[in-house]
Amino acid sequence: MESDPIGLMGKSYSTYAYVGGNPISRTDPMGLTWPESVAMGWAWLTGIAPPDTVYGPQTNQSQDMMQSPGVQNAINYFNQKNAGKCPNQWSPVTNYDYSFGPKGLWQAGLNSTQQFVGSYSVNIYPISNGTLDVQVNNTTSMTSFFYGIYPNSWNPPNGWPMGNTSQQYVGTLPASTGATGCGCGNQ
Repeated sequence: MESDPIGLMGKSYSTYAYVGGNPISRTDPMGLTWPESVAMGWAWLTGIAPPDTVYGPQTNQSQDMMQSPGVQNAINYFNQKNAGKCPNQWSPVTNYDYSFGPKGLWQAGLNSTQQFVGSYSVNIYPISNGTLDVQVNNTTSMTSFFYGIYPNSWNPPNGWPMGNTSQQYVGTLPASTGATGCGCGNQ
C-alpha cells in the first residue's frame, strides 16, 4: 500500500484544513519533514554536519520553525513592545530565548524540525514595509541533546561526532502591533 502521511487516500482530512486554511503558503503544520530531520540528526551524530547552516524562508524547516511556540511568543512580545507605534518607530527584539524542555517536547508534537531544534533564540527585525524579518538561531550540541544537564565545556567541536553545529532558520512574517491607532498611516 502506498504511503499517505496526511490521510488523503482515505479522505479523512481536508487539504484546506491541513494547511491551516491557507493553501497558497504550502505550509506543513505537522512538520512532516522527518527525512530531513533524520538526516540532520545523523550528520550531527556522526560529525559530518557543517559548522553553520542557514535555512531560507521557503524551506520546510524554516516554515516549521516560524510556527513554533518560541517564535510565536517572541512575536507577541514584539507586538506588546511596539503597540501603538508607527512601523518606522518599531524596535527589534533580539536574543529572545525559548527553552525546550519536556513542555516543548509535548508542544512540538509531530513537528520533526521543532523536535530536532529544541531550545533556541529568536531575533525579530522590523522591515520598512511593516513586515518582520525573523531569525531563529540554534546550536545543536550534547548540552542541548541532554536538555542542558551536560556541561557546555564538554561539548566536542564541529567535525567530531556529536560536535557543535549551528543552524539559522529565517522567515518574513506579517506584524500585528496595533499601530493603526498611532495616527501615522503606513509610515
